[in-house]
Amino acid sequence: MRAERLHRARKASALDTEPWFGKNLAKIISISAAIISVRFSAHLGRTAVFDARAFVMPLADVPNYVVWRAKDWERNSLNMLCRAHFCHDALHGKSRADLHNMLHAIGRNSTTDLDERCRNGTFLIRAPGGIDTRSDVLPTYPGIAQAMGVQNAAV
Repeated sequence: MRAERLHRARKASALDTEPWFGKNLAKIISISAAIISVRFSAHLGRTAVFDARAFVMPLADVPNYVVWRAKDWERNSLNMLCRAHFCHDALHGKSRADLHNMLHAIGRNSTTDLDERCRNGTFLIRAPGGIDTRSDVLPTYPGIAQAMGVQNAAV
């Protein structure tokens, strides 16, 4: 299973506020990975392990980043299904349309054969009552911006 989490560190707004871990990037990355591993494991009820990346972007741009990652998941999902049915050489250099055609030729269809979780990934979104787990979010800008509750986001 592949999962991602976007973590928004608290913005230093007062002069006496220290930046998170003194802006030590290695520390921020390792602690972020640890935090999400523990919280996600508790949510799932089984062990999950994450790596982490850290970068700065305006909140309004976050849905665009998530769209890119969701489309990556969509491509990986199609490729994994194809790898279950075809050898590496048969798949090499094939476009997404080619992969879909190959699946259809053997009576398979990524849209109907995969459940939403495998096809779209799973989004865990912080909600007023806790964590909202959703697999119905399509990898489109409007769908992700709406699910994240981001308004006036940059397209």
